[in-house]
Amino acid sequence: MNSIIIKTENLTKIYNTGKIKTYALRGIDLEIPRGSFSCIIGPSGHGKSTLMHLIGGLDRPSKGRVFIDGTDITGLSNSELANLRASKIGFVFQFFNLLPNLTAEENVEVAMMFAETPEKIQKERAIQLLSLVGLEDKAKSKPSELSGGQQQRVAIARALANDPEILLMDEPTGNLDSDSEAEVLEVIFKLHRKGKTVVIVTHNHEIAKMAEIVFEIKDGKINTMEKLNEITRLLKEIEKISQIEKCLTCQCFYDTLMEFKEFLKKEKIDGDLETRLSRLIEKSKVTHDCLGCEPCLPVPVSNALTEITGTSHSCTCGPVCTPGIPPTLLHRERGAWPVEQGEYIIGNKTSSVAISTLGSDELPEVISRELGVDSFAIVGKTHTENIGIEKIIKNTITNPYIRFLILCGKDTRGHMAGQSLLSLFNRGINHEKRIIGSEGQRPVLKNLEFSEIEHWRLQVKVIDLVGTEDIKRIAEEVNTCREKNPGRFDSSLTPRKIPKIEAQRPGKLILDPSGFFIIYPNKDEGRIYLEHYNADGTLNEIIYGEDPVSIASTAIEHGLLSRLDHAAYLGRELEKAYLSMIYGFQYVQDSATSNS
Repeated sequence: MNSIIIKTENLTKIYNTGKIKTYALRGIDLEIPRGSFSCIIGPSGHGKSTLMHLIGGLDRPSKGRVFIDGTDITGLSNSELANLRASKIGFVFQFFNLLPNLTAEENVEVAMMFAETPEKIQKERAIQLLSLVGLEDKAKSKPSELSGGQQQRVAIARALANDPEILLMDEPTGNLDSDSEAEVLEVIFKLHRKGKTVVIVTHNHEIAKMAEIVFEIKDGKINTMEKLNEITRLLKEIEKISQIEKCLTCQCFYDTLMEFKEFLKKEKIDGDLETRLSRLIEKSKVTHDCLGCEPCLPVPVSNALTEITGTSHSCTCGPVCTPGIPPTLLHRERGAWPVEQGEYIIGNKTSSVAISTLGSDELPEVISRELGVDSFAIVGKTHTENIGIEKIIKNTITNPYIRFLILCGKDTRGHMAGQSLLSLFNRGINHEKRIIGSEGQRPVLKNLEFSEIEHWRLQVKVIDLVGTEDIKRIAEEVNTCREKNPGRFDSSLTPRKIPKIEAQRPGKLILDPSGFFIIYPNKDEGRIYLEHYNADGTLNEIIYGEDPVSIASTAIEHGLLSRLDHAAYLGRELEKAYLSMIYGFQYVQDSATSNS
């Protein structure tokens, strides 16, 4: 099935008055996706209705072509065109064009007569359609007995008589008051939700703001309002995401909503879009920081928001967003390669092959066991499209023996580390250090220099086995790379050094002038109680909750901590109390001193 249901190519309409040619349309090219809601806007007399008539086959173009569901209708005969209109297209106009002597039900039935629908089916379907537009109780009423909004809804029911895929509407609310307009729009949106392709010609910019695609016609030429179209589409996606309960309670999602709102305000995009966004913000009740979901925003939405607003929109949980297996500690000589810390298995430093298993956390152990450590220099997972990739590059450019990087395993959903690495190798980064073509959420390599990235791209060849966990296939590629080893790269780089500070055991604890805490886990209730006492021993406040984060956050918000070492102590003890409830061991609160 063709995803584009309406398409025009170089569509031109010329009216001749004597020797004078008047261009109503000039070379219109447009595409309307199946099931979309589009609006055509523009000043009066600039070609909106002409375009609608040509799309609907009510008139023929002077030049160019119109395709309806893949069929070029400009070459059809009048009878063929009439059959296509009857089966594919429903029309609704500003003036209702109802037959005054017929009831609402009979006006709907008229459209089915031309399609030779059996009389019994005509009556049943007419009642169904009037029910769909909320007028089943007005079936026997004549147009003069109906309000303007009701008459337009009858016209819509008539347009649906032969179940067309496309609804073309020319100023369907142009003659209605605000209440009637709301009634008609509600019906239109309901039809769109049922999968109908809706195209509306309108002067009303408020209606246009509700559409997915907006075409603006001026002087017979069309301008796709891409930014507004994209913003509208993204808001719909965000509304879908808001149906996920934990998203509505997440700080990351709330921050994105607020950034989006600021952008709409800055761009002076108000009306329905801002109202809808404000509703989402009102619904949000932040109860937690990022939970490490995969991901907070679907990648296309996140990337598109970034492109439009110039602000990164994604989860803020950092490099450990995707839960992994417990880390295996690597004991190696200080200052030795690899230069970056991580969960790696180190093989033969002089091997030409490095391997990233991306989001397949257990695959490094399998590769090490099955292929042997001499077959590679280093193997490890890569979960993120920023810090994870930076570590790969730093470990590569400091080892000139590495000439191949094999990407295998499942790519990390949301972060798309594998796809990002391939894009980086093929296309590099832009002036903002953003990986060109990456589908990851935040593919910005802030901790690398341009020269380091280019050095890496020259040093290694990236092998794409993304999605592959087959150990035999991986082994074949490792052997091929080793056979094609071009030898040691002619240089290596030393990345910029970040100061390292060895942790020191604390001296004697300095008491927090804000007071001290006593912690009581209550397993029966599934709660932790935190009692805060002033420095003189007076009970000041009791905080309770089900998880350490919310309790600690509340204590901080209430000003019960004034020293970072006490905050660290409180966090550690709350976590221990929480684990005691889960695993059943007795909780004993440590003394808040180094000599306990």
